[in-house]
Amino acid sequence: SALTGLHLLLHVALGGAFIVLLPLLGLLRGEMHATAPGIAAGRKTCFWAFLALGLISGGTILFSMTPLFGGAGMAMLHNLHTIAGALLTMALIGLILGR
Repeated sequence: SALTGLHLLLHVALGGAFIVLLPLLGLLRGEMHATAPGIAAGRKTCFWAFLALGLISGGTILFSMTPLFGGAGMAMLHNLHTIAGALLTMALIGLILGR
């Protein structure tokens, strides 16, 4: 179903905060998740997937704000945003539950 009303406003507001804070997360925790021997490989994978999928999700929205894409391109960006968001949610769950 389509996002409308308050749900859409919350999605846009929180998405804006997310895309601003995502690079900060990478800068503050990236080295630890790249080099720390005490962190499980699955948790490291979820962390890097979370960052990559967050950039893809945010990038699709930023690209959709340019005049580079027609109707078919916008639909493709929307679908990619949806898929990246679903995978991002799975990576976040893995990151939270991972040991």
